[in-house]
Amino acid sequence: VFARITPCLEHGKIAVVKGLRENKGFGSSEYYVFREREGVSYRDYIYYLAISPIVKGNAIVSMVGASGRQRAQKDVIENTTVKVPDLPTQKRVSLILSTYDDLVDNNRKRIQLLEELAWLLFREWFVYFRFPGHEKVHPIRKSNSNGVKIVDDVPEGWKKGLLADIAVVKKGRNITFEQAVEGDIPVVGGGLEPTYYHNKANVSSPVITISASGANAGYVNLYDTDIWASDCSYIDKISTKHFYCLYLRLKSLQSTIFGLQVGAAQPHVYPKDLNRLSLLIAPDELCTQFEQLVTPIFYLIKNLKFENQKLAQARDLLLPRLMSGAIEV
Repeated sequence: VFARITPCLEHGKIAVVKGLRENKGFGSSEYYVFREREGVSYRDYIYYLAISPIVKGNAIVSMVGASGRQRAQKDVIENTTVKVPDLPTQKRVSLILSTYDDLVDNNRKRIQLLEELAWLLFREWFVYFRFPGHEKVHPIRKSNSNGVKIVDDVPEGWKKGLLADIAVVKKGRNITFEQAVEGDIPVVGGGLEPTYYHNKANVSSPVITISASGANAGYVNLYDTDIWASDCSYIDKISTKHFYCLYLRLKSLQSTIFGLQVGAAQPHVYPKDLNRLSLLIAPDELCTQFEQLVTPIFYLIKNLKFENQKLAQARDLLLPRLMSGAIEV
């Protein structure tokens, strides 16, 4: 499945779809579907050919239409000249390249499990109030079913407050596509993923971002690489004392943050509204203890992402050489 519209194609929105039922169709006109020819080509080889500069590069060059909604041209893709080895060679090439992708996929699964572990720990401590020492109940004072002492409807030692009490929310600085210089620094805007990439950063990692406008205004994300904060608000490491604890708190309030959107045609979430976000503030020593517990988890996630980046780079170096026949299999 090959995205034909900007910026999806440039961002590599190309994928192998496996296990479809017989005669299952595709309903969108915003991508092409490549299928192997029986006896001529192998499915996985077609996928790697599609993501190679040979096909993808030609498709990008062929784009026409308004700058915001350009589309790749089918006739240009169909008339791209490619070298086609025999089927056994295609399968060997695919096996070499898929080894890298399998490692990447395995790392992604590990990352997902680690993220779930961090969230489960946060939920136990800060949602269910089953933090260390929660079972020590004063015999006279009111407590909940977990044994936590409750004072004025909050756990003893906790307090109700605002996001501004524990963090500094900063506003990004917009940069247009025309101003960006080709590089590998994510430009974080209003979407779920980077808008494009630049050669400079204006915020050091790690950083929490909150999308500022568009349909996904208010989306909370975590970047463990330096970024250019554009159409977003952000909280960096120096803006809060307990960084990962705060990130998990904001993710737990994601639906509430989406509810801060204002504006009909173009929804926005402003820093001033984020600063007024109500939350329950735990004792400093408890947050410090939790931060020490989950920081190694997030560092491992960062390392796995870095490993995936290197695996993808190695595959991408091999890909055009294998596809063009420059390297013998």
